[in-house]
Amino acid sequence: MLVVEEKHRLKDGMMRQIRRNNTGKKDLQYCAACGQAVTAHRHKVTWAQAVALAVLVDMCEREPGYHHVDAIKDEVLIRLKETHIVLSHWSVLAKWNLIEDQPHPEDAEKRCSGMWRPTQLGYDFVYGHIDIDGYLWTYNNKVQARTGGKISIQMATSEQYSWPEMQGIMRGNYDKK
Repeated sequence: MLVVEEKHRLKDGMMRQIRRNNTGKKDLQYCAACGQAVTAHRHKVTWAQAVALAVLVDMCEREPGYHHVDAIKDEVLIRLKETHIVLSHWSVLAKWNLIEDQPHPEDAEKRCSGMWRPTQLGYDFVYGHIDIDGYLWTYNNKVQARTGGKISIQMATSEQYSWPEMQGIMRGNYDKK
């Protein structure tokens, strides 16, 4: 069940998240391990994530294998001729199965290696062969629902770039106006 999330500031400055179900009643749930409130989250592919995915596809075609997220971000900045880009929640693309992270040893201190490559679905999305769900709802880091209809790579990037500009970015020859 999808719910509406509200945030309330408590006396001690902490935030309490209250979820209301479709009847308007509070639907507050807590993590059994840590006691924090757990909520459903809605994710969409942002224009920056779509551009970065397209750049990663190009990078992997030139040099197959995994690439570090910092190298992907640097390449995006070079191609867009920008000094800063917010590439937050890059790993959410894995929930659409558009990218996959490189496996790393179980004894590693970090959860993720930071190394990524596109999946076949990622290639197909970038080249316009498939559309993906507009929104994913996650609860406890697992996909619970898919909403918003289907979107294409053109729709995902149209907030910032026209399709010819996007193709130039993918090929590495984008001239910013």
